[in-house]
Amino acid sequence: MSLKALHAGLLFAAALVAGRVDSSVVFDFPEYPPPLTPPPNQTIADSVATLPTHQTGGDPALERALIHFDTGKFGPPVQLVHAYFNFWPTDTNTPPMFMNTSSPGFSIATDKFILVQSVIVDGKDRIWALDVGRPRVNGSTLPAVPGGPKLIGFHLNGTRFATITFPASVVFADSSLNDVRIDLRGDGFAYLPDSSPQRPGIVVVNLKTRQSWRHLDNHPSVTTQVDLVSFHNGVPTYIHPPISPFATTPFNRFAADGVALSADGDFFYYAPLSARRLFRIPTSFLKVQPSALDPNAILLANQAVQDLGDVGSHLNGLESDDQGFIYLTAPEHNAINRFNPKTGMIEPFVRSPFIQWPDTLAVTSLKSGGNFLYFTCNQ
Repeated sequence: MSLKALHAGLLFAAALVAGRVDSSVVFDFPEYPPPLTPPPNQTIADSVATLPTHQTGGDPALERALIHFDTGKFGPPVQLVHAYFNFWPTDTNTPPMFMNTSSPGFSIATDKFILVQSVIVDGKDRIWALDVGRPRVNGSTLPAVPGGPKLIGFHLNGTRFATITFPASVVFADSSLNDVRIDLRGDGFAYLPDSSPQRPGIVVVNLKTRQSWRHLDNHPSVTTQVDLVSFHNGVPTYIHPPISPFATTPFNRFAADGVALSADGDFFYYAPLSARRLFRIPTSFLKVQPSALDPNAILLANQAVQDLGDVGSHLNGLESDDQGFIYLTAPEHNAINRFNPKTGMIEPFVRSPFIQWPDTLAVTSLKSGGNFLYFTCNQ
């Protein structure tokens, strides 16, 4: 989930049937096109019409001509399950008086939420809430201090079982923790992207020891694409008003943003918000805490990064399923695509004009039957 404010004041949540994929017919490179590749007319020009009578001029050839056009739709049907304007119908969460001013310019409230950025559920049906720890006061995001940024675990009954904070050497004053993925295998690890444009990186937490460390600090894979101009509904998007000395400045300067863990926990996938590339790294390198005992841990992790190539759109949310697919939100395509690790290819999954800036994803199988992909749309 990104730090973008929902400035338009409207949020859509959509759900669609994901469906299990028979592994026997999954793309098998180098056969091309792969067996599941949809016909071009289905993805590019999926509707047919004839010219209106008043535009044919009585020409029989034009009257019989078929026009193929793209409706912008592909894949499973998309269902709107909730829409709201600006806020839920509840009172605004206002901190107690002077909470944000108890320290000069920031809050260190470890026992209170300051700015929750991400909420996920782990394999034991426990809730983890990521608090960025940087309050917004008068439109400005204040610096973080130790105690403010935290990862809090809850049981479904609301009982808190863990509060993990970060030292200043791991989460900096200008850090911007953006999302979290939990792997309960072994000691248990949490992976958090720091999307700060100043010092982006990946924060790793050992859930057993509660120790944390950083990897990939300012690595090219976690930084922004400087010359990116993103297109939404066919319109290039810029900062307005422009920043001197340029007449226009490409918008979006958030770094490492969307993250996902492979189903087996062996790979950590990630992508900067302001770039059109997908990356991954074996988690075995991230789990090594840099120290005097492992002086080469940072170097080895940097060298282990795998560039999976251009994905055609800047990415926001990422998620994985038990079949090995990595789902990728594609705001520039009004779509959800997916990465197939068996072929290294991006596959279309669902596309619709209804999908406006897809963000957070969740894959689930219901006890009543059916596999679903839920995602939010930040319009």
